[in-house]
Amino acid sequence: MKTVFVLAVALLVSAPAQADIASARTTLFGGDPAPALLLARAGDIPAQLALMRLEKVARQGGPESQMQYGAALANGIDGTSRPGDGLAWIVRAADHGYVEALMTLGAVSLRGNFGDPDTVVAYKCCGLAANLGDERAMGAVPELESQMIPVQIAEGRKLVRECTPK
Repeated sequence: MKTVFVLAVALLVSAPAQADIASARTTLFGGDPAPALLLARAGDIPAQLALMRLEKVARQGGPESQMQYGAALANGIDGTSRPGDGLAWIVRAADHGYVEALMTLGAVSLRGNFGDPDTVVAYKCCGLAANLGDERAMGAVPELESQMIPVQIAEGRKLVRECTPK
C-alpha cells in the first residue's frame, strides 16, 4: 500500500496538471516560452513546435528563455540531443547574469561534461551567482574552496572580479 501511495504522489508531481495544460494551450503564442515546454512534455504538441517557439523567444534576448532553450537542446526534448548548441545558449543566459544559467555552468564545469572537470571555472560561475545573492551559490563557494589549492582559489577569485560588472 505504501508503495502505491508513493508511486501515486510521484505521478502527481511529475505529470502536468490538466488545468496547466489548458492554460498553456491558450498562451502558447504569447511572450512566455514555458507553456510550449509544458505542452511538449505532456505530449500535447510536437517537441519541434516547442523548440521553434523557445528559439523565437530566446533570440529576443531574454535570459530565462535562453536558459530554457539551451536546456531543451542539450537534453534533446525533440529526441536529438545537441549539448554543444545547448551550452552556447546557456552561456548567453549566464552572460546576462541569469543565476540558473550560472549555476548550471558551474555544475557542468565541475562534472566535466564538456571536457576535463574545471573547479576554477565552477568557482567563477558560483562566485558570480553568489555576488547576485543566490544562497545556493553562497554555500557552494566555500565547498568548492575546500576542494581547491590556494593558487586555484586565487585564480577563481580573480575571474569573479574580472567578470563582475562594475
